Amino acid sequence: MSLRMLPIVIVSAFTLACAGNAARARAFADRGDQSVASGKFDAAIIEYRNAVKREPAWAGAYRKLGHAYAALGKAEDAYRAYSSAVELDPSDTVSYIAAGRLLLAAGMYDEAYVRAEHALDYEPKNVDAMVLAGRALARLNRTEESIGAFQTAIATEPQPAAFIGLADVKLARRDRPGAEAAYRQAVSQHPRSVEARVALAQFLMTDRQAEAEQHLLKAVSGNPADELANRAAASFYLSSGPRAAAEPYLQAAAAQPNQKLRSTLALADFHMTAGRSDEARALLEQVTGENPQATGAKVRLAALDYEAGSKAAAHQRIDKILKKNPTAEAWTVNARFLVKERKFDEALKSAHAAIDLDRRMAPAHYIIGTIELTRGNFDQAEHAFREVLRLNRTTAEATLQLARTKLAAGKTADAIQLAQAAGPALGARLTFARALIADGQAAKARSELLRLESSGTKSADPSVLLGSIDLDGGNIASARAHATRALAIAPDSLDALLLMAQAALSAQDAPTAEQYLTRAVARDRSSFDAHALLAQLYVIRGDLERARRTFESLAAHDPQSAEARTAVGILLQGAGRDRDARGWYEQALAVDPRQAIAANNLARLYATDRSTLDAAVRLAHLAEAKLPNERQVQDTVKLVDDVRRSIVEAGRDVGADAIKP
Repeated sequence: MSLRMLPIVIVSAFTLACAGNAARARAFADRGDQSVASGKFDAAIIEYRNAVKREPAWAGAYRKLGHAYAALGKAEDAYRAYSSAVELDPSDTVSYIAAGRLLLAAGMYDEAYVRAEHALDYEPKNVDAMVLAGRALARLNRTEESIGAFQTAIATEPQPAAFIGLADVKLARRDRPGAEAAYRQAVSQHPRSVEARVALAQFLMTDRQAEAEQHLLKAVSGNPADELANRAAASFYLSSGPRAAAEPYLQAAAAQPNQKLRSTLALADFHMTAGRSDEARALLEQVTGENPQATGAKVRLAALDYEAGSKAAAHQRIDKILKKNPTAEAWTVNARFLVKERKFDEALKSAHAAIDLDRRMAPAHYIIGTIELTRGNFDQAEHAFREVLRLNRTTAEATLQLARTKLAAGKTADAIQLAQAAGPALGARLTFARALIADGQAAKARSELLRLESSGTKSADPSVLLGSIDLDGGNIASARAHATRALAIAPDSLDALLLMAQAALSAQDAPTAEQYLTRAVARDRSSFDAHALLAQLYVIRGDLERARRTFESLAAHDPQSAEARTAVGILLQGAGRDRDARGWYEQALAVDPRQAIAANNLARLYATDRSTLDAAVRLAHLAEAKLPNERQVQDTVKLVDDVRRSIVEAGRDVGADAIKP
């Protein structure tokens, strides 16, 4: 072969190689398309990744890869694939819009709007891009621009999404008539549109449930195999009743392939809520690794294991998920396990990890709120419960928890209002009564509780609260009568046992009080109130040793009880055993560094030792921050500050003596 022929051969070989790569890339992509059609998105991802390896400049393959990742809920991977597609082909409006929708869902509204603008630069009449722009602008509170984008979309092509977007903006502006008109236009122009009828039905749910139900049933009858139509109908019956009516719609939704709404998991949740664990487990075990719902199924199987008492197996399942493919849902369920095990610090970390992955995970916010409420961190609790309500405005449980938070924070007027808004459920009415009592409206609370007590409720709480009102008013006989009624309803009710014991103590009937307090401690070995009242009884008798053992028993049973350890320290300190008391205070603060009483008392003990003086100052000021109006705490702060000042001044005197001639 002559040297002149060599370049021609090289070019020909290179051309053939490129052609071969392109053909192989398309073969991989074709197999990926077949996997997508079968709902095997994991397999599709492998094929599409092979395609882009063979032809790295093929934007269409990256777009397909993005769609497969999105189907599995892998938003970050999907976004990267779409970004690669538009880098290779800046005119790929489909990838711009898909990436923009992911950004919108992640709360990155500016970035979502930019993607919509890029798509419109290439296709000025792209209605999907206009709708994306309108939704992003609405989230950015650029309301007039948002309305303009939706109106332009409607004028270009009156799709349901444009009408719904316009209606949503008007609803956010509290223009209910304008919103309703837009929702109805969507239905009028697209009577077979599931999205249009569902949006209108959700709007009507607040005050016209019968009409809302009609629209949902029309959506199903016109589209019997549509997942959204069936799920919307199921949600209606789950929230409005009867719950049993939801099951056929959930089954129809779960029967659909390539589900976008994870309806198989929703049906499993329905079975689990109804106590039909075997049906839920059988359904979940059918979900394979190829299914985008596989991780969610494993999370639910872990929850079923936990409820069945197989806690180790449940933790093993969740830990495996968190190591391999952590999801917000998995972190949330892990947090629930930890709450039940009273591992509140770990539960908080797990719930926050869930929110870091998905800020829309309302159950994680709820867990945080509940823990912070229990710990007395009312601002954090309120923030968490308001997030739940922001994500789901109809959540009665979050409204009730917010009412309880306000009540615990002493904001009784807010608590009363929120408890009324939480609905007619027993828990809401009891919280309403408690708020009225705290607000000094005992007579009104009594009326509410008498109605509850006479309603035939199986709860002992109305009688307990009525007894508490009587006890506070000095009517011991009536308090005992209510306690007796409460115990007849619920013999093991801790609150009823404590009420009877308190009534006996008020009547100076120590033997009866001890009898009921002993039952209360046996009923709940983690109850600080029961142990504290029993210990108080022993203190009154002068039996300090038995009082201390009562708190030591609580501390042994509940490793997370800082209060029990503090109480042991107080009794030991009172007996002159400062060294032993110091150890118990240190244990209390190791469990809860914010335990103000332990911090205050330990600061006084530390102040006697120069080596621990700095710690004494820190602890005294910590106690002051938690209990700013307590005279004893103020005295401790003054004590440790005076001790430190005297040591500093003594040091100055020594220094002055050292430099004398």
